[in-house]
Amino acid sequence: MTLFTTLTPRQHRMLAMLVKLYRQEQKPVHYPTLAQELGIGNTAAYEMLQVLAQAGYVSSDYVLSGNVGPGRSTVVFAPTQRAFLAVQSVTPTNQAAKWEMTKKQILAQLGQGESGEQALFDELLARLPNVEEPLLYCAETLTALFLNIGRETRGRLQGLVSGSPVRNLLDLLPGLALGLALPDQARQVSQKLIEYSQVCQDYLQQLDEAKEKALAEFVRQVLDQLPNVATSESQDSRMIARLGKE
Repeated sequence: MTLFTTLTPRQHRMLAMLVKLYRQEQKPVHYPTLAQELGIGNTAAYEMLQVLAQAGYVSSDYVLSGNVGPGRSTVVFAPTQRAFLAVQSVTPTNQAAKWEMTKKQILAQLGQGESGEQALFDELLARLPNVEEPLLYCAETLTALFLNIGRETRGRLQGLVSGSPVRNLLDLLPGLALGLALPDQARQVSQKLIEYSQVCQDYLQQLDEAKEKALAEFVRQVLDQLPNVATSESQDSRMIARLGKE
């Protein structure tokens, strides 16, 4: 278990960026700088930092700044020792081992009938808020999205995956899978899927080429494992395939 188990993926990303900027500048960081780096609003960045501070990952201080007028101060944030330990705990070796284990677990649980699929879907929704590594988060989110698609629709996704460039495929999949989701899903589940899909889109931008290829191959394996009702190539499936190649 990592030190991030009580934090959301967005908070984890904020903490990692704070550590990175603090190391680069060798001084506490003003929260608008973090907001700009992460592509979020200043208010959202400040609120997340306050949560991190309450959890013991961040300390705050006020410094005088000539940029905001005479006698005015700005609030800056610095990572605590707990933050450094937490960020360092996610080593490449640990990531690789966890990636292989996660793949095996998911693929082993697929294709076990509707009850097995539902159990895996519920498990993924429950544990995603505690997944901090981008590759794992995207893999589990996409699996949950695929499980929430009707079997007759999965064939369309298989056609898309088989012929799309990796980057185009990964950019399209979260939104496309969410759009094809079952219409009768509960409101709470729907909201979770939307949130997880948005975080997944953010995390996709952090993946290097090797991880992109690993995720694309995993996606193909998942769709191959999932039962689907074979359908002839319709106008919709041809349109989806074209989108993936553009």
